[in-house]
Amino acid sequence: MNQLNQLESRLESLEARLHRRERQLHRHRMVLTAGLLAAPATILLAAGDFMKFESIQVQRMEIVNEAGEVMLAASSGPDGGQLDIWDAKKNNVIRLGTNSHGGDLAIWNTDGKSVAGAWAGSDGGTVAAWDQSGRWGGQLATNEFGGSMTLSGSRNGVKTVMLTNDIGGGRLDMRNQFAENGLVVDMVEHGGRWTMMDNAGRPTMTCEPTGFGSRFHMDRSDGSAGVTLDSSPGRDAFRFESSADGSSASISSDDSSGTRLILESGTGQVDLSSGTAASPPRIDLRNSEGLIATRTTLRSNGGGTFQVASADGEPVGILRSDLDGNGRLDLLDQAGHLLASLQTSSDSGATLALLSEFGKTVCALGGTNDGGLLNLMNRTGVPVVTAGSAESRRGGTLTIQNERGLPVVSIGSDAQESGQVRLQGPDGTTKQVLPNRR
Repeated sequence: MNQLNQLESRLESLEARLHRRERQLHRHRMVLTAGLLAAPATILLAAGDFMKFESIQVQRMEIVNEAGEVMLAASSGPDGGQLDIWDAKKNNVIRLGTNSHGGDLAIWNTDGKSVAGAWAGSDGGTVAAWDQSGRWGGQLATNEFGGSMTLSGSRNGVKTVMLTNDIGGGRLDMRNQFAENGLVVDMVEHGGRWTMMDNAGRPTMTCEPTGFGSRFHMDRSDGSAGVTLDSSPGRDAFRFESSADGSSASISSDDSSGTRLILESGTGQVDLSSGTAASPPRIDLRNSEGLIATRTTLRSNGGGTFQVASADGEPVGILRSDLDGNGRLDLLDQAGHLLASLQTSSDSGATLALLSEFGKTVCALGGTNDGGLLNLMNRTGVPVVTAGSAESRRGGTLTIQNERGLPVVSIGSDAQESGQVRLQGPDGTTKQVLPNRR
């Protein structure tokens, strides 16, 4: 049995050597045939170098290993030349070829899955990579604006990171595994901008330059409200807007009003201003038309003032302190005419004046430490009726003047506290005293 096994082994070895010998003879015949075919050209080119050929043409050229297995093959394809490389396990792992735009390189792993590639395209070159299962992982490419890079961060080949160029410059897009945008960084007119989105792709935060500062904006996910911060001069530094009810709040600053807080709704507006060195602080209430309905501010002496306006914005009432610190209330008509004024004074007491639309006082009522006073004037402002307490006694007195302001009737009390009527002439001289006492 051992001799038979040895004999079989020797026969197999001899058969293998004969097989290799046949392949060697076959290659020798090919070389010899090529040499015979090239002999005439060799003779004609005898003056040149020995065995020097200008070209050799074949449809396919292969390089094999000792076992006769093809390791490298050069051939032609539909778009041009093609070079394939196999590994020792007969896996085609590299192919270098052409496409309609230029060169094309493909690399496979031992499972036949694409893991890398580089090729020419209509906008330039592209380099790509896949994982061991053949799932796309990322690529580096060019476009009409420059280069771009794309990465996949999941197992389903979704593009999660994209770095590209566009007409404005560079752009970075970051997405989740469902291809929904999460972060975008791009270029705008005055510099870089970044935008953050929620899972539905709605922008929730944006930050960008404005040319004179920067702007930061935040939105609710349902779009019902938003907050904006802006450092640019002439714009609201802070602004909150609610689309649900149309209300808003803003804070701004300028040279004429100082820092301002504005609260606004569909029915009106509250405007608070800190004032500047040249203008005092104030609080304005505006109606739905944007006209001032009330205004609270400070006077130059530090006293306060409160103004009420009609629906058209025309002031109809002003409550303020005067320069001496006393209170004053002025009432105006819709045309802006002052018709009533109430003032107080620590020296003379309170005074109420009623005026005509021409600015003439027609009635004055005063209250002093000595009693009350009443003056009625004609349309030219001349007192025609005067009533009050007598200067020399506690009783009352009533005087009627003519149109020149001279008394013609005086009613009061005498020294005995009895009633007395004095009648005067047009020049103010006494004509008669009633009752006539002798």
